[in-house]
Amino acid sequence: MKSKTGIGPKVIVGILMVYLFLPFFITLVYSLTDMWNITVLPESYTLKFYVEMFTSERFWMAIGRSIFISTVSVALAVLVMTPVVFAIAAFSPKLESAMKIITLLPYAIPGVISAAALLRAYGGTDLPMVLVLAGAYFVLVMPLVYSGINNAMHAIDIVPVTEAARVLGASTWTTFLRIIVPGIAPGILVSTLLSFSTLFGEFVVANLLIGGSFETVQIYLYLIMKQTGHLSSAVVVIYVFIMTVICAAVMKLSSGKKEHKQLKEEKP
Repeated sequence: MKSKTGIGPKVIVGILMVYLFLPFFITLVYSLTDMWNITVLPESYTLKFYVEMFTSERFWMAIGRSIFISTVSVALAVLVMTPVVFAIAAFSPKLESAMKIITLLPYAIPGVISAAALLRAYGGTDLPMVLVLAGAYFVLVMPLVYSGINNAMHAIDIVPVTEAARVLGASTWTTFLRIIVPGIAPGILVSTLLSFSTLFGEFVVANLLIGGSFETVQIYLYLIMKQTGHLSSAVVVIYVFIMTVICAAVMKLSSGKKEHKQLKEEKP
């Protein structure tokens, strides 16, 4: 027999939903207004700021740069961390505790301190700062990538699977590419999406390292906010929409993983 939820929790959830979505709703309305200064409701509505944004080459270049630097950094993290996590989980499980400590170090160092240290180390060299930013992003998402891939590998009982593959004559490399990677693919994809969304919205490190010389979408938004609030509100709306799509994809993939695991456990 299902228990009915009381009115109290529903009211609390409703208040939280209003509290969370009201600022975004006001931002959306403000991005659609032409004049809204002295009246409670907007004086006039317009789509010109969205038209200006979508027809701006600067906006699309900023989106492209953010996608590029985020994709390169996340791809590098996945390509490096996946075989490392496999090697530790399958052959050196004693190193897992040390690996967890190493991957948590980026959380202990604020972005401002990291960016200042990188500027001091590479600012006077010939190394392009875009590559330095990619390396900083790699370290920044390392905990997300490691935890996602590590959990996915433990979910498929990697040690028995690896031993069975070796008994059947498969090499370590073949086992990794043909068995392990397909088995943990959903976990890799979830980690990739979470890491991408984190880097796509990152501002502090990018602004301190390269600033306007490599204008990402967050730097573009910061500079636009100094010029016009309506256009910056339109950019915020589009940014939130992109993040919502990514979060929905992550939730869909995560629920799919849970359903697949439950079906696997129910099989005799």
